[in-house]
Amino acid sequence: MQPSDPTFNSPTTLTVAEAEGYLQRARDTQPLFSSGVALLCSAAIPQFLGVSLVQGLGASVRISTVVGSILTTLMIIAGVTLLMVGTQRLYRFDTLATTHRFTTEAVCAVVEDWRRTYRQRKTLALGMSLALFALSPIPLLVVHRTVSPHDVVWAQPLLIALLLLIVAGAAALLVWSLSTYFPERVLLQEREFDPRLQRERRSLHIGTGVYWTLAVIIAIILIATRVMESSQAMGIYVLAAMTLFLVIRTSVLTWMVRRLQQEEATPAQ
Repeated sequence: MQPSDPTFNSPTTLTVAEAEGYLQRARDTQPLFSSGVALLCSAAIPQFLGVSLVQGLGASVRISTVVGSILTTLMIIAGVTLLMVGTQRLYRFDTLATTHRFTTEAVCAVVEDWRRTYRQRKTLALGMSLALFALSPIPLLVVHRTVSPHDVVWAQPLLIALLLLIVAGAAALLVWSLSTYFPERVLLQEREFDPRLQRERRSLHIGTGVYWTLAVIIAIILIATRVMESSQAMGIYVLAAMTLFLVIRTSVLTWMVRRLQQEEATPAQ
C-alpha cells in the first residue's frame, strides 16, 4: 500500500502558515461548491414550471419550452462554472492530500480551532439536509390525496418543481457540511486522505469522470430515441444519477478506509 514516492519515507513538515492558508481557501470556496450543486439540482425547475403554466393558465407551449430550456441551460452552465472555479482555487493545495507530511502540534491546534468553529453548525446543517431529503416527497404524496384529478395536471409539475427546490437546498446544506469535514481530514491525512490511499483516490477520480461521461451519453441516447421525452423524466433521471453516484462513491470510500484499517491491524495480530 505504500507509494513509491520518496516523500512518503522522508515526509516534510506541514507549517502553520500552509494549514491556515488552506483552511482560509477552503472557507472561501464553500459557497461556490454549495451554490454550484444547488443550481445543478434545481436546473430542471424552469421546465416543470413551464408545464404547470401551460396546463393551468394556457400559456404558449412554444414560449414556455424555449424559455424553460434557456433557463435550464444557463443554470447548468452557472453550476458547472462555480464548481470548476472552486476546484481551481483549491488546486494549488492539492499536494497536501498527496504528500506524506509531519503534522506538528501547532497545526493540530489550528485544525482543532477549525473543528470548534464549525462543530455545531456542520452538525445542524447535516441534520437539516437529511430532514429535507426525507421530507421532499411529501408535497407529491399530498397532492394526489387532496387535489382533484382535473387540477393534478398543473399542480403535479408545480410540486415537482418544489421538490427539486427542496432537494437543491438539502444538497447545498450537505455539501457545505461535508466541506467542513474534508479540510481537517486533508491536513491530518485521515481516512480517505491517507497518503497510502493515493493510488486508490486517483482511481476514484478517474471513475467519477467515467461515470458522468456515461451518464451524459445514456441521457443523450434516451432523449434521441424518445424514451425520455418529458421534462419530468429528465428530472427523475438526473436525481437518480446523482443518488446512485453518491451511493457508489460513499461505498468505495468506506471500503478504502476499512481496507487500510485492516492492513494496519494485521501486523498486530
